[in-house]
Amino acid sequence: MPTAKFTVSDTDKYIDYDTFLSKDFDANTYATSIVKKSELSSDAIDVGTELSKIAFSIDIVNKQIQEQVVSNYEKLLSQVVGIKDLETILNTIELNINGLNTSLQSLSHKIRDPYKQLSAYATQLENMQITCELLRKIHRFTLLKRRLELQLSTNEQDISTAALTVYELETIMATHELDGIDIVSCELSFVKVSHQHIEQEANTLLKEGIETQNQTKMATGLQVFYNMKKMCERVQDMTEAMLNDLTKEMKQVVDIQSLQKETGATRPSMNPKQLATSLWQRMESLMKSMSDQCIKVYRLEKVLEIKKDTLTHMSFLEEVSKASFDLVSYFWRALSANFEKELKEASKASTFLQNTFVSDYPKLLKLLNDFFARVAMHNGTGLTDYSQTPEYVIMLRSFGTFQSSFLAKSLQRMNDAVNSTFPTYGGLARTPPGRNNVINITRIMGHELETVAFEPQLAQLLAKNA
Repeated sequence: MPTAKFTVSDTDKYIDYDTFLSKDFDANTYATSIVKKSELSSDAIDVGTELSKIAFSIDIVNKQIQEQVVSNYEKLLSQVVGIKDLETILNTIELNINGLNTSLQSLSHKIRDPYKQLSAYATQLENMQITCELLRKIHRFTLLKRRLELQLSTNEQDISTAALTVYELETIMATHELDGIDIVSCELSFVKVSHQHIEQEANTLLKEGIETQNQTKMATGLQVFYNMKKMCERVQDMTEAMLNDLTKEMKQVVDIQSLQKETGATRPSMNPKQLATSLWQRMESLMKSMSDQCIKVYRLEKVLEIKKDTLTHMSFLEEVSKASFDLVSYFWRALSANFEKELKEASKASTFLQNTFVSDYPKLLKLLNDFFARVAMHNGTGLTDYSQTPEYVIMLRSFGTFQSSFLAKSLQRMNDAVNSTFPTYGGLARTPPGRNNVINITRIMGHELETVAFEPQLAQLLAKNA
């Protein structure tokens, strides 16, 4: 009977490799488990037997390793040679890396020092540039201050040029870069006083120019404020001041208590004719003041239109319109609104004023026409042409309430005359109107039309009622 051949590979099924291949394998734990099993098992397992098994397994593994080495000798040898070559390459790379690190350190030293020095130089340059800029501003400030002294010390002061100098000085100071510098700080009061002096002179020139119709003075005053970048603001302030003065005068004119005090009447009913006379005198004076102020605004507008910026060639009037408001249009709208407001409020507070303005509305309208006639004459036009302007329409609108009431009362007077001549009662027994009755009606209608004959539009409205 032939003997069975037993190979090393056949032993794999008798050896428990999984236990020893486990990642959690621990020799002490394994040995302890064998000892415990030998103590607990009824079939006492000899520890020596287990050791023999392990020794046998070790021998088998060694033999398998030897078989693998023998069978793969050439491959293993080539890998060993490759590893040696790789080690040589790695050593070369390591040497190159070390050389590169050395070069980098050397280069870092070569760059760091110049960089630090360059940074220091850059900081110095920046500080020097700031210092130079400050010195330039200080030098400019000093030159401008001396120039301003010369401009203000001469007998014929060049206010317009001095205004430019002051504005440039204030622009330099506004940056606050020169704060705390003695040579600048000690001159601040001089600049401030000069500013006030120039502005005061400009105000005087502008006001005198407007009052005396002197365009040269007005132009100089406006040029000063333009150079100081305050022209639009100053024009608006002057316009508001004119409107405020007129509003105060309007309040004074229709102040019933002031009227009573002026005439000595404790109540309007005591002496209505004297109160009415005083009221119309005040209204006439008010209309004169209003026309004077309107003419001043037109003078101002004319000079603003003539004066132009030397660089942009834009007129001062365009500058004012662009920056704030349309001078003439704004003035007329505000004047009309204030006039209407004061008359309405006064009429609501006083029956006497209400009755006077309604019953004597043609007189009020006549004052308005005289007012516009003066304004139109200044502008070189006639009242007929001026009555078509927006300004006339705006102002006439402020009388709308009084006009409506006047037309209603006028119609009532004419209706009363007609009704008394042609009564609705009596039937066929009524007496036919006589010649005197017709003459009376004609006379009343003629009187009503004659009262408003000076104003074509009002006369036309009244004629419709007739």
